Parts: sequence; structure tokens; C-alpha cells
Amino acid sequence: MGLNCLNITRACIRIFLLIFPWWLDCQRFITASLLMFSKKYIFRHVVVLCK
Repeated sequence: MGLNCLNITRACIRIFLLIFPWWLDCQRFITASLLMFSKKYIFRHVVVLCK
């Protein structure tokens, strides 16, 4: 019973380690995209307001 539980835990850790770097890259990409989009959007708004 204990050995089976340990194997499941190891498998979960292995899956987590495989997914985690990819997930971090995704988060970074999404954050960067949102920042770029919001900067462009804010910049356009400011330009329109200043005219």
C-alpha cells in the first residue's frame, strides 16, 4: 500500500516537473501579450485625449 502511494506521488511530481516550465513560459507569454496590448491601448487613448 505504502509503495503504491509512493509511486503515485513520484508520478505526480514527474508530471508536475514536465508541465511546470511550460506553464511558466505560457504565463510569461500571456503576461507579455497583455502588457503590450494594454500599452498600445493606453497610448492610443492618451494620443486621442491630447489631440
